Amino acid sequence: MTYEDISEMVKSSIPLSIPTREIQCDLVNQYFQWVLISRYKAGLSFLAGFNEIIRMHHNHEISYWEKEKKICDASENYLRNVGKERRLNIERNLVSEALSWFNKFTEPLGVRYECTSDGLQSTLK
Repeated sequence: MTYEDISEMVKSSIPLSIPTREIQCDLVNQYFQWVLISRYKAGLSFLAGFNEIIRMHHNHEISYWEKEKKICDASENYLRNVGKERRLNIERNLVSEALSWFNKFTEPLGVRYECTSDGLQSTLK
């Protein structure tokens, strides 16, 4: 799908009115977590063995949750071993990218996440 296809799908699928602000915040937070995880996976897909994990999942050799755990383990191991400054830089960039994507899609709802100066703490506005 193109960005335009996704934008149209969002406009037609996500209601502009959600019953309460609490429900709206819960839904928006859940969506942000999905976007963030997706950007982490894309941003760290260069890791050794990443493509093999995806191949194993596509070939039904491992389950969805096994795939997620293997990707998470590989990502955590990589980030743990690159040094604090490099890790913070990588994570700051991934969070900023996720926020950018997220805010494009939630703008019609009147909510957005904003980063604090360190780029790792985000709050719903």
